[in-house]
Amino acid sequence: MPSPSDFRKAFGLGVEQVLGGAWRITSSSFGHEVKEQNERYEFPASLEVEWTAGSSGGSGGGSKRGADRRRRELEAAWEQQTREKRIVYSAYGSPYECFFVKLPKVTPLDDGGSSYQITALGRAVRRRDIPTLKEERAAERTAAGGAGEVSNEDERRYLSGYRVIKSRFGTSKCSICGQTIDPGVKIAKGKGDTGRGGWAHAICLVQQMKSKAGGGSKQGGRKKTEEEAAEEAGSNSSSSAEERSEAEPPPPKRQRKAAGAAAKGGRSGSGSGRKGGRGGKAAAVAGSQRGSGSGSKAKVGGGAAGQRQRASTRREE
Repeated sequence: MPSPSDFRKAFGLGVEQVLGGAWRITSSSFGHEVKEQNERYEFPASLEVEWTAGSSGGSGGGSKRGADRRRRELEAAWEQQTREKRIVYSAYGSPYECFFVKLPKVTPLDDGGSSYQITALGRAVRRRDIPTLKEERAAERTAAGGAGEVSNEDERRYLSGYRVIKSRFGTSKCSICGQTIDPGVKIAKGKGDTGRGGWAHAICLVQQMKSKAGGGSKQGGRKKTEEEAAEEAGSNSSSSAEERSEAEPPPPKRQRKAAGAAAKGGRSGSGSGRKGGRGGKAAAVAGSQRGSGSGSKAKVGGGAAGQRQRASTRREE
């Protein structure tokens, strides 16, 4: 049912509000009675009003005629204020059609007709043909391209560690989207220490989890792609080497032996060449030394032979 304060607010009958531009409400009290649970309620109302000096309704004040005129003006102001029916929603978001029944009872509180008491009866009837606040918000979200209520599957999958209930009042705001939480909508909150931060729409929480999971899978997908590319490149290179080895058959056994002997001969030949080069240099040096020695010996021998020839000539003479 609508609360008495919501009923009063819908008709503008709170304290300090004005009726007809001349009557200020000084007291306003609304009760409630259950006539049929979730279907029909009544709101007995009692208000006190005071004539505001200086308004047009104050003519003839102090006389009986003037008091009657003020009372008629007050009744007309009340009728104008409460004529139209209002749709008021309960704390659960259910719509009720609210109105006043019968004519109010107007009782003067003084002899001068400057203050009166109004006694009236309000009524609220459930309107099943009007969507609830939950249905209206869901339709608005769907029309705007948003998601509706969280599915049972998503609730089991993502919210197993959360406390999930249906909101009872439309006063809190979602801790994720910041919008007002409508009555009857599923809301979720973490259990224990994870429950800090307030309630959130269950659908908002699930969408946030899906978004985070999607971002992680995308990064993992990119990393996996790079690893697969490196692995594929390595396998391609090894495959190419295997293909080349398969495309070029190994040489026969004789060819392998000949190739091995040639390689061995080349290594020994290069070593002999290096040794021969060093031996040639030593032989040249030794030859030059022997040549110089033979020349000096020949000179000595030649000189001795000349001396012997000259000695024999002298003897003959």
